This record gives sequence, structure tokens and C-alpha cells, in this order.
Amino acid sequence: MRKLLILIASAVLGCTVLGAQPITTPYQYRHRLYAQVQGGPSLFVCDYSNVFSNHGRPGGLFTYTGEVSLGYYFTDAHQLRLSLGYGPKNAVLPPYEGFFPYKFQSLSLFADYVISFYPLEEYNVAFNPQFYAGVGAGYTFGFGNYEYYLNDPETQNLEEVVAALQHPYPQNLAPAVRLGALLEYDFPNNLGLIFDFGAEFYGDLYNGQDVMDFPVDIQINATFGVVYHFGESN
Repeated sequence: MRKLLILIASAVLGCTVLGAQPITTPYQYRHRLYAQVQGGPSLFVCDYSNVFSNHGRPGGLFTYTGEVSLGYYFTDAHQLRLSLGYGPKNAVLPPYEGFFPYKFQSLSLFADYVISFYPLEEYNVAFNPQFYAGVGAGYTFGFGNYEYYLNDPETQNLEEVVAALQHPYPQNLAPAVRLGALLEYDFPNNLGLIFDFGAEFYGDLYNGQDVMDFPVDIQINATFGVVYHFGESN
């Protein structure tokens, strides 16, 4: 009987020791760098954006965006990430005299805090939903390539339109914040696929116009991409 009790106690103690040892999976990323590339459609909403729809061109608000990022996992759940983005934009001048859309280019730089939900419960699996929020800035340039859609050509003053597009803000640096959700599915070989849905909010000079009828310029992105995690699980 005594030997039986000793055997049972030894088995229980052995299971306890084994259970206390951490289990390493391919999806533990603490203290590791990662890089990701993504791109997709983008919706840009700013001053007088409704004019596009009023003139039968709601699709003019949609363009594309791309982004490259480098991030670091401090723990399996908490990350910091730097992202550089690019994309063309369409906007429109005040509609008092007609429909005058114009185009410009944009660059963005964001520093994001990212949190992964499942690792908060020490649950490291291939599917990894995340939430992020960040601060940064947007730089816009290359204003022009505009088209004229005249409602009443006889009353149009094209000189005023050209002057408006040569406004005092040919290049603009605007503060920005953003937030979004990211779905990531990883493979055991450190590669993964991502879908990112987020919104970026820029200071009003981002589109080259002073504060008019809209206090901020908003960009909504739905992007797809790939991520690679450097190193090995630890």
C-alpha cells in the first residue's frame, strides 16, 4: 500500500512539473521583429466630397493605397509598429461655380500600438485578430492634373479656378491619428496573410484646402497583404 501511494504521488508530481513547463508553438512572437506589405482600395472623404455623387461620379472618391511596415513584439500580445504608406487622392474644389475635381499624391508615416487578443490569454494559434491605434503625419504634394466639368461655361471664370489650385499650400504636412482591426493567419514557416480594415484622420490642410465644411480629412482602407516574422519562437 505504501509503495502504491509513493507511485501515485510520483506520477502526480511528474505531471505537475511537466504541466508547469511552457509550451512553445510556431506562433509565439515575443522579442521578434516582423515585416509586412499590404495594399488595396481606399476611400477618401474630405471637403465637398459629396459633390462627386452630385455629379454622378461617386467612384471618384475611391483610389488605392499601399503600405510597408516593420514591427516588434515586446510580448506575444503587445507590439509596436512603424508604417510608411503611399496613395493617390481625388478631391474637389468648392462647388460654387461648377465641378472641379483635382488629384494629388500622399505619403504617410505612423507609429502604432498593436494588441493581439488571443495571446492575452496565452493562447497562441495560427489565427491572430489584432487591434491597433497610432499617431503620425501625412504629407501631400503633386497637386494638379485636374479636369474641368463646367455646369455653365459662359459664367465660368477659369482663371479663378486655376488660382484656387495654385493655393498657398502646394505641399502640406498634416498631423494624423488612426485606428483599425487586423486579421492575421500565420503558417508555421513564419509567413502569414493579413486583412486590415482601418481609418486614418488627417488635419484639414491635408487636401490643400483650409477648414471648409469638414473639420478633418478621412481615409478608409481595406487592404490585403503578407507578413513575415523573423527568428524563432522562444
